[in-house]
Amino acid sequence: MSKYEFYKKTGLSNGFLDKGSNIGSDKCQKISEVFPGLNIAWLITGKGQPRTLYPVDETLHIANEPERPRYRSLKEKLAEDKRIPLYNFNVSEGLTQLFHEPKVVSYIEIPNLPKCDGAITVAGDSMYPIVKAGDIVVYKRVNDLETGIIFGEMYVVSVSIDDQLHTLVRFIKKSDIKNHIQLVGYNNLDAAMDVPLNVVEAVVMVKANISYTTMS
Repeated sequence: MSKYEFYKKTGLSNGFLDKGSNIGSDKCQKISEVFPGLNIAWLITGKGQPRTLYPVDETLHIANEPERPRYRSLKEKLAEDKRIPLYNFNVSEGLTQLFHEPKVVSYIEIPNLPKCDGAITVAGDSMYPIVKAGDIVVYKRVNDLETGIIFGEMYVVSVSIDDQLHTLVRFIKKSDIKNHIQLVGYNNLDAAMDVPLNVVEAVVMVKANISYTTMS
């Protein structure tokens, strides 16, 4: 833009720009109104950028402009990574439903908990009072039955017996029968049972449980 155009648009007198730092505040106001993006400090001193940068209102979007991706901060990412998905769980369908696009109903955060795969609400009282019906257990999937089981630990196990699928919360112990595992409850409500590995549909290790002391 030429000086002539500047003077014409602002209505200022010729030679105004040559006054340097002697520009009055009223003149600066007038220039800002005509050229809202102009850096007045640059106009006076010649230093800095000709245009000022204004923060963009993120709630405003230009039509047809593709939305820019929002990158999470490290703090946000770490917080999200600690969240444990609580899945909708139908006992009659067994554990395998958790491995094929399960439905998340909520998220849980437990401090200092090792990495887990998810959480479900369980039924049955064989592990009472450690785990009660309606409690939430946080689990880690066991991918290899032969090498991934730690005997004596608590698991949720889905087994198919006589064409019926059973999902149980039990301690898994070593069986005296070859290619079997022993499922043991905490109390005497259910007897220990030895089941062959080939009827085990899925196993997850219980890493933590959340017990409700009152529902009111």
